[in-house]
Amino acid sequence: MKKMLFIIVLILGLVNFRDHPLLKPYTNKVLNLVSEQARSTAGIIESPKVFDDLKVLESEISSYEYNFIINKIHDVDQANVFYRAQCHDIELSHVVLTRYSIKKTCDILSKYLNW
Repeated sequence: MKKMLFIIVLILGLVNFRDHPLLKPYTNKVLNLVSEQARSTAGIIESPKVFDDLKVLESEISSYEYNFIINKIHDVDQANVFYRAQCHDIELSHVVLTRYSIKKTCDILSKYLNW
């Protein structure tokens, strides 16, 4: 019983003093790890990271294809729709995108979507 009470008091103390300069770096690391794991489990795309990775495509594919991809992918739902429509059967021809650009886009999206 004493151990349980000690653990509860310790947890409450850590929660109350989490903004203390000595504890802040450790609590930030733990919170970032937990939120990162929760996002990946839920299949949530962090748009800045996706767009940073998609920005690499700008130099590899034509500007028209790049603009088409960026206009199609705004959030998680649109990324899922694009992935389902384009990435399951790359062999089918697309009017705007080449096979290379579809493959590169699908490789990038597969990092962020849980498929």
